[in-house]
Amino acid sequence: MKSLFLMSFLAFSGCVQWASSVETSTYPAAPECQYSAEIPQDIVQKQSNAGCVVSDGERVLYFYSAFDNYDLPGGTAKEGELSPCTAARETWEETGIEVKVTGLLKSYPYSFFMFECQPVSSIQTDDQGRVNSPEFVKKEVDQVFYHPMKQLPLSQWRFENQREELIHLLKMIQSEP
Repeated sequence: MKSLFLMSFLAFSGCVQWASSVETSTYPAAPECQYSAEIPQDIVQKQSNAGCVVSDGERVLYFYSAFDNYDLPGGTAKEGELSPCTAARETWEETGIEVKVTGLLKSYPYSFFMFECQPVSSIQTDDQGRVNSPEFVKKEVDQVFYHPMKQLPLSQWRFENQREELIHLLKMIQSEP
């Protein structure tokens, strides 16, 4: 319970700290929000912080942040923004990848939704799985990766047990019909 509270506090305080330090008007307009009609309307209509697990079943999208840790795309909702649109916009701002939100993976008790997302077009990487991201991404992120699960870094994740939670979510995606 203590770690859940700590994670909630850090998620909120980190998002607030970062939001106040980065001028969001300098980002190009995010692509139009796309989300599946399969996502329950009570989740869609809720304004909540949200993120994406972007995976093709083998590889997963993540990044190394300006705060010297690994993380998944996600963050703070804008005023009036639907939760899947927060996830899609944050993925765009932090990776430069346009996604469609295809399903809800998990609802966390600290008002954060983790969605399954699919890239709108193929994700291009170099031979080491690094994504060549647009310049605007580099305001928050040092490097974006699209790696197989077995290549996920063992340490330096933003939250304790974040790697294990990500592996759990990826296994949920892989087991879907």
